[in-house]
Amino acid sequence: MRRDRPELAHQSFNARARTYIQESGVVELVKWFKHNSLTYPQIAKVVCSCSGDLEKVRRMLKWLRSIYVKGEFLGRVLAKGESLMSRSFEELEEITGYLECCGVRRDWIGHVVSRCPQLLNLSLDELETRVQFYSDMGMNENDFGTMVYDYPKVLGFFSLEEMNSSISERVWFEHRRTWKNAGL
Repeated sequence: MRRDRPELAHQSFNARARTYIQESGVVELVKWFKHNSLTYPQIAKVVCSCSGDLEKVRRMLKWLRSIYVKGEFLGRVLAKGESLMSRSFEELEEITGYLECCGVRRDWIGHVVSRCPQLLNLSLDELETRVQFYSDMGMNENDFGTMVYDYPKVLGFFSLEEMNSSISERVWFEHRRTWKNAGL
């Protein structure tokens, strides 16, 4: 700190540290996160994920607001979206734009992301594969958008293997029930 800021060289370590902390704006950000019900470990996770670039956190918060993520969920989305801070805004826009094209209304996307931030961690290819999974089952755009709004975790929380396994089990049980009713 002494070499970076020669004007502070005569001050004690605590005084120099206080100056750096105040200038970084981290205190206001931590207060905002606490006001929005984040725990200190969640705050630390967000601050560490941005590699000290608090301006990126502010830009990400602004972007999340633009997709209608509400205030109380902003911090949680940042804390649960593990790789969110490493994603470019172009990638994130591609993901939300693709969801819109698939039937999720723009004003619903904030609700969906609030309930399942993991969606923003998916690559576009992985998201397309997951959407195709439901299209192959015969789901149309309107039904898909409503399903994602009501149950966003079906798209971003489970692995593709879990999704396929769940469908296979349900199909088997439905066939079993049909066989029992038919007396087979």
